[in-house]
Amino acid sequence: MPTGVRARCGAAAPPAWHAGAVTSRARATVVLRPMTDDELAAYVPWAIDNLAAEVARARGVTAAQARALAQSRVDAVLPGGRPRPGEAFPLAIVDGAGPTARRHGTILAGLDRSLGPVRLYLYDLVIDAPARRRGLGRAAMVALEAFAAARGVHTIALNVFGHNAVAEALYRSLGYVAEHTAMAKRLGAP
Repeated sequence: MPTGVRARCGAAAPPAWHAGAVTSRARATVVLRPMTDDELAAYVPWAIDNLAAEVARARGVTAAQARALAQSRVDAVLPGGRPRPGEAFPLAIVDGAGPTARRHGTILAGLDRSLGPVRLYLYDLVIDAPARRRGLGRAAMVALEAFAAARGVHTIALNVFGHNAVAEALYRSLGYVAEHTAMAKRLGAP
């Protein structure tokens, strides 16, 4: 399988999944490539822990409740810790190509056919802490748009936790709009 996706911000999407780089307005360059088996083995437990922490923070549930929900969500996309071929895409965000390229984050995306035309659903986008604020998230999203277009997918969908203003601002700046809003009010102790 080729190693990446190439596109420049503002340029037409490439015709297929292929080697290359994406450059954002901040001049960050990234390649999306499939995670290695070792990267995926490390990512799955981290993703469960991270999602559990986000759910506990957002919903005010116990750690055990949040972990159970996180486990079920990750298992639905990566059953047994493995992607469903052609359906789920665990991707590494790499700063270029070749032997000097370094991984700076991850994407987990999957095809969603539940509501009409197929969408690419972004389950997770993480830029490693030392690499943040350098345009890598923007470049990764542009690359993901090219990845989707190469598969004939015309929509990317995602959810953002209400407390993640930085991510929401990134997605809005890229043209993403709210399709619905989920709201809650806590009325006291559970």
